Amino acid sequence: MNLMYAYAYPRPAVTVTGVALSENDKILIGKRTEKANAFPSFWCLPGGFLDARIIMKHIYEVNGDELRPALGNPFLEKWLAGRGHVRPGETCREALVRELLEETGLTVLPSELKIFEEYSDPEIDPRDHVVNNCYWLRVFEDTPVTPGDDIDELKWVDRFELDSIDFAFNHRQIIDDCFSLR
Repeated sequence: MNLMYAYAYPRPAVTVTGVALSENDKILIGKRTEKANAFPSFWCLPGGFLDARIIMKHIYEVNGDELRPALGNPFLEKWLAGRGHVRPGETCREALVRELLEETGLTVLPSELKIFEEYSDPEIDPRDHVVNNCYWLRVFEDTPVTPGDDIDELKWVDRFELDSIDFAFNHRQIIDDCFSLR
């Protein structure tokens, strides 16, 4: 990435989501906790320097002329499919491979990820406008998974259980769409 040039206009964050399906079409989901690092490494520029504009955007919101504390994470203790931000220099598939390893311990190849939809509604995440590229992958249910990063618990669920689960973001819609679009 060449830091000599910068965009003069704001742009959305890019994220990826991976719907891991078992051979019986069970879905692997994780619960997000407060273990998340306050300043994740994707906020760092090459060389490890934090970008103050990004930090300020996430610590404070601008409301007219008033600065007020930002929301923090409104999705703590909610369930979601494996997901995360794309770091500078990564492709979406590379980012999802990394996120699945960090959050679930799953080792997958980029070629195993099958894209099925992109979501870009600016209202999905109240903290920022996010463009989310969604993939599905097949994982055997007996494959060992280990929660990591900002995920505290992982579980396989059947489709008939989805109505009773409190999902983060639009992850219920993503899972439903995965079944109808793949």
